[in-house]
Amino acid sequence: MGPLKVELEIDKINPLYFADLVESLNKNEISATVAKQIILESYRTDKHPIEIAKDKNLLQISNTGELEKFAKQVISNNQKAVDDYHKNPNSIGFLVGQVMKASGGTANPTMVKEILEKFLK
Repeated sequence: MGPLKVELEIDKINPLYFADLVESLNKNEISATVAKQIILESYRTDKHPIEIAKDKNLLQISNTGELEKFAKQVISNNQKAVDDYHKNPNSIGFLVGQVMKASGGTANPTMVKEILEKFLK
């Protein structure tokens, strides 16, 4: 089964919404995955995509203090994964995933990885 095809009416695309979506993506306020989720809904409903992201709690957390709390919690609850990381730094993906899970998927994964690496040195 191929991808879903949707006919778009070019006049129905709101350029302001599209510009705001791209800006939020560039500022890491939303992830590319979230952008894909909300762009079609915005088109269908004519609702601002960032409002959709806010309503669905899909904005990325990029607040260092908040991310550090999640990281500390995950580190203290996953000693085996921490030990694995010290043997093989490439195993950090598991810990990043746990922080993403703890944040409900809203943490900025790039920042999470940097914070974990800082704490695990």
